[in-house]
Amino acid sequence: MIVGIQVNWLEADEIENKTKEFLKEFHPSGKLPIPIEEIVEFYMKINIILLPNLERQIGNVSALTKDMETIYIDEYLCSRHSNTNRYRFSSAHEIGHILIHEGIYRQFPCKSALD
Repeated sequence: MIVGIQVNWLEADEIENKTKEFLKEFHPSGKLPIPIEEIVEFYMKINIILLPNLERQIGNVSALTKDMETIYIDEYLCSRHSNTNRYRFSSAHEIGHILIHEGIYRQFPCKSALD
């Protein structure tokens, strides 16, 4: 735990409401699959950068920078067709950090998990 930063617990319905608001703004048709990569890169203007061995380096397959301008994803998730869903999930997961913890996230003393 980082001293001085408190993360409040959100109920499932609060998270669901944030998700619905996000989809209403960025993908109102609701058609599946949700084009998360396009939403992240083209609408939210967040870079997705693939890094080899990211999970080995930080213990996670993805990470969001403190400035919330870049998502790093382990390159391995894109190197195998079977990992496509995991790659898409990781992108959406990092966007979840922005939706739920944006104010707190900016307080972290480092730029990213890679620092």
